[in-house]
Order: sequence, then C-alpha cells, then structure tokens
Amino acid sequence: MLQAFGTVNALLVPTARTLPIPLAKVDEATTPAVLTRFVNQIDFCALAIPNGLSATGLPISLQIVCRPFDEAQALRIGFAFEAATAFHRATPPMAA
Repeated sequence: MLQAFGTVNALLVPTARTLPIPLAKVDEATTPAVLTRFVNQIDFCALAIPNGLSATGLPISLQIVCRPFDEAQALRIGFAFEAATAFHRATPPMAA
C-alpha cells in the first residue's frame, strides 16, 4: 500500500457509504464503518472530520487517510480544512 500511495500526502475519502440516519433507526447488528475498516487493515492512520450536513440536517464527514504513524499530517490537513471552512460549526436539528 505504501508503494501505491506514491508521493500522495493523504487520501480524502467518505467516512460512510450512506448518509446518516437518526440514532433510533440504527441497527446495532450491522455497521456503516465499511469505509473506515481498510485504514486499520493496512495499518494506515485516519482522521474523520465534519464536512457538512445532509438534506435532513444530520452531520456528514470525510476521512483523511495518511501513511502509518503520520497522525501529525492527518491533523495538519484536518486543521487546515477546518480553518478554511465552517462545517465543524454546523449544528444538527434537535431530535424530536
């Protein structure tokens, strides 16, 4: 994987395959974490940060994937993203 990563500093990928659902509708027998597992399986590191709200007002996020033990790079990219956007300040609607 390191060779495939080449000279890329990071991959920005979705954190989940689907938009979020209300907590009351979550099926604990399954997991939406399919897109986060590969990072652990290849011993890379990642940081998930907010990048908006869905049409229903629930938070969505992106994942910053970096080389093994390069957490500092992921944090720098996340900090720069948050400094350039206001997504991390978005507030989802209150549950009914």
